[in-house]
Amino acid sequence: MRSIISPLDGFSSPFGARRLGGGVSPFALYAANGFTPPLVADYKNEVYAVDGVASTFDDMHTYAGASLKTMVDSDGALKWAPHNLQADSKDISNWINSGDPLDTPTLSGNTDPKGVPTYLLAKGTSGAANFRYLKNNTTTIVGVNYTTEITVRYVAGSTPYLFLPWPNDTRLSFFNTTTGAFTRNAAGVTTSVNDLGGGYYRLKLVADAISIFSNNGVGLSGLDSGIYACAGDEIFEVSAGVKYRSDLGGMVNNPDTGDSYVPTTDAAVYLPRRGNHKWNGTAWVNAGLKIESAQATNLLLNSGTLATQSKTVAAVAHTLHFTGTGSVTLTGASTAGPLVGTGTGEENRVSLTFTPSAASLTLTVSGTVSAAQLEVGSVPSSYIPTNGAAATRIAQTSSIAGAKVPAYTDTVSIALKGDMTGATATPVQWQADASNLIKQSAASSTFTFAQETAGTLDTVVGGSFTAGVNTAFNIASRHGSTFINGAVSGSVLTVNTTPTAIADLSGAAFELTKTGTMNVAQLVVWPEDIGDTGTDEAS
Repeated sequence: MRSIISPLDGFSSPFGARRLGGGVSPFALYAANGFTPPLVADYKNEVYAVDGVASTFDDMHTYAGASLKTMVDSDGALKWAPHNLQADSKDISNWINSGDPLDTPTLSGNTDPKGVPTYLLAKGTSGAANFRYLKNNTTTIVGVNYTTEITVRYVAGSTPYLFLPWPNDTRLSFFNTTTGAFTRNAAGVTTSVNDLGGGYYRLKLVADAISIFSNNGVGLSGLDSGIYACAGDEIFEVSAGVKYRSDLGGMVNNPDTGDSYVPTTDAAVYLPRRGNHKWNGTAWVNAGLKIESAQATNLLLNSGTLATQSKTVAAVAHTLHFTGTGSVTLTGASTAGPLVGTGTGEENRVSLTFTPSAASLTLTVSGTVSAAQLEVGSVPSSYIPTNGAAATRIAQTSSIAGAKVPAYTDTVSIALKGDMTGATATPVQWQADASNLIKQSAASSTFTFAQETAGTLDTVVGGSFTAGVNTAFNIASRHGSTFINGAVSGSVLTVNTTPTAIADLSGAAFELTKTGTMNVAQLVVWPEDIGDTGTDEAS
């Protein structure tokens, strides 16, 4: 991973070669034809710059895609993208408050080793009937494996035990804050402890959900025998509750925290798929930010290990894909195939696209068919696990606010690297309205670079690609009031000199993967003309 230092004081000219404090900008690594871009989004190396100053993904981007998604981690395993199903991870005072007394948890004034504010869980009245308990319900799927975590620290009192209700109130695990170890686990629950130092412990419980609502929480207990009551005058700090799906290969760590903690406020949070990996034929490599602009539904049931089943389908293109060494034979609405597996693991995912009649489609399974998906469309999208019902992954969008994109006068240049799946995509669309825009798109095995000003459209078309899965591309374009041109994989196209103006797109959102399925590796933008030499170099 490239290490980028924060820019120094002294950033001056917004054009041409940029120098900081007498030295070269660290973002000169992304220069083309001697021009250093003020906007850099290197999704593979997690390097971001706005106005030539180091930034972050969250500061630069507006992202939407509030549903569970899968991705491939660096070890090649299919996993869940970072998420937290637990609301109010940063404000435990909003959790359900039970026991005696019913005092709302208050901020302790401390932060845990993750930097999260801690809340005081206190019990001031002794007696067998008295206890203190915080919990927060989350919706779960029965039989699916989940992990819950919370950070705790003993402050004062005579009771050494905490109880944690997972997977529901009747199944409790007990933690001894004196020894730093679990002394009793609930049936079907696996526990572990991470000593964070300073008296803080990160407690982790893993179990299959036994109801559609499961609890995440912590309470005080005098014993480890299932008794809630405590002696009195106990005080603990608690913070950073999370709950996430841990079936498949688990969950990819949050790239901003380096671990499983995903901060939430009043709702669950589903992070973008940064650091998605793809198979290059010999190894798993970081492909950058994965975006799928269209919603998709897996029509199959219990897709983890597929069994023979029938589905009613429409007379439109469908794609079947899976991993494993088995096969799927189609009958009824279609007799395409059969689709035969080539091995286990995502590097061996096979797919079949076909158009059935509007009828019942029977999928007969032989051997081991894993992570199977049947979806409408002509390309395989990322795997959507199902249990007893079809499941949907909503569309994702990612854009850069107009205020973050460099202002320009009469020229601007854009370079983009990544890969796409399918025959069509719009990697970049920067649009003020339907009559004023800049766009890079791919269709019919070629690329189009376009700019439209007051309804007048000018384009340059060229380069080529072969439609498929994760087809790599490297493109750049330059746009001006008197020209437009592009380059594909180091090959400069023929300049179009018919433009007479360029739209002012300042303030307009810069959209990535407006349409299509892509892994975006790198985006750079210059508020100037980097020339044909620059587009050649940048692509």
